[in-house]
Amino acid sequence: SDLPNMLDFYLHENFFTGSLPQVFSPHLYYYEVGYNYFTHSIPNEFFALHQLNYFDVRYNYLTGTIPYMAGSTEQYNTVEFLSMANNFLSGTIPSDIGGYYYLVDLLLYHNLLTGTLPQTLNQLHILESLLLQDNRLSGNLNHIINASMPKNFDPDPMDIIANQTNYQGISSIDVSANQVTGSIPWQRFAL
Repeated sequence: SDLPNMLDFYLHENFFTGSLPQVFSPHLYYYEVGYNYFTHSIPNEFFALHQLNYFDVRYNYLTGTIPYMAGSTEQYNTVEFLSMANNFLSGTIPSDIGGYYYLVDLLLYHNLLTGTLPQTLNQLHILESLLLQDNRLSGNLNHIINASMPKNFDPDPMDIIANQTNYQGISSIDVSANQVTGSIPWQRFAL
């Protein structure tokens, strides 16, 4: 990269075309190039950046598969926001997604993704938003919902109102327009 000290890179809402800008600075923290006209695939090198926290390439014309997010836990567990939504990405959600222990928001909606929801999604214990709508995904949602619930979660409405339970699990799930199955433990969401 010709920008070795780049920390934040914003090109949001413009008319840029071509491949994604390859800003592989070891200090890159924030990469946001959504709402443009970028094409081609997402380079794997982004997911080897130690400091990357926010990665947003939504609303472009990207193709290919979601990159394999390889590396040691220390290399990629700092990502909190990951959006590749509204592109033309195909293939499956990589099973190593579970290594993103600090992931809060995962937005992969409006793509051409197929396959089963990876079991490793249940390792994302602080995930708040899981938006996967309008793909071709299948599998069971139960293991994801159950994993997001604290073991000591008490659905008693009076405890929730009195703020005695500090539940901060998933607040947004959208898997509509897929082929996802399972039963929803509604009693866990009742107030």
